[in-house]
Amino acid sequence: MNIPNSPEEDPNPEDQGALFEAYEEAVNQGDVAGTEAAALKVWEHIGEAQQDAEPSPWLKAIREAHDCEVVFDWQGAIEAYKRAIIGSADQPMLQSKAHSQLAALYGLLDQTAEASQAARAATEAARQSDMSMLISFALQAEAELLLAAKNFPVAEQKIEEAFSVLEAGAMHDLERAYALTLRGRYLGLVGEPESADAALDAAWKLLEPWSEMFYFAGWQSGLARWWTTTARLRASRGDQAGAVAAWKEAIERRRVVSHLPQLEGPYKHNALAVALWEFGQFQKTIAEPLASESLEESRSIRQTIGLPPLVERGTG
Repeated sequence: MNIPNSPEEDPNPEDQGALFEAYEEAVNQGDVAGTEAAALKVWEHIGEAQQDAEPSPWLKAIREAHDCEVVFDWQGAIEAYKRAIIGSADQPMLQSKAHSQLAALYGLLDQTAEASQAARAATEAARQSDMSMLISFALQAEAELLLAAKNFPVAEQKIEEAFSVLEAGAMHDLERAYALTLRGRYLGLVGEPESADAALDAAWKLLEPWSEMFYFAGWQSGLARWWTTTARLRASRGDQAGAVAAWKEAIERRRVVSHLPQLEGPYKHNALAVALWEFGQFQKTIAEPLASESLEESRSIRQTIGLPPLVERGTG
């Protein structure tokens, strides 16, 4: 779950203020139950307020994009996101969010060049918004694509900048944990496993206290990312049993996110499919008989969201 930070998401931001203060206080105190309760109240307030409010053109376009994604109308979603971008030219925060979601869609469709272009645009708009969280996540999204392209020097620059823009305090620990995990992934890829361990240890200290917040997609996705990176690192060291255990943890967290009702669209399901596919590929390398089950479940999930099996996309 993410707490809205845009007037386009809450028609009554003044009323939200007191609720958000309670949420922030619970986060700063490390009160897991209190944080979850406060966040649910914020979302309940927003849901009630939006029932009577006329959505802005930006929000209408974003909702249309999401509706298109649910029915696999990818081109319709792309066009709707572009309308959201055009309609918010003077609002960099909204521009960044629309560019980010467009980049995610291009990534889902394996359109790497378009995804990279949209991700860069998201970062540029985020810088204009002067919101540290938005800038950090945009930079991390760019870094993810750069790592996939094996452009390690530029990816490192993006990751380190993602750290530098973050403010101190518990309210920014989620994005900090994401950035630390991404740093661990980068270090593992460039052959620095001990440094990767240090980054992952630091990320775990931020993630673990919130591991039971099963309704929060942000924390659960962060844990899934951490276990995925840990699984890859263990596999690179020849720790087969440790890698299998980590992959199972990652997949379990992805399952949690895939069942969250507040998240619509294909992304939560695709994340689970990707984890299962990568686990299945690893299982094949160690002659694990259950590899076919992991790969079949991945194929089945992808089929339900209108996408081809990952193995047929040449991502192996």
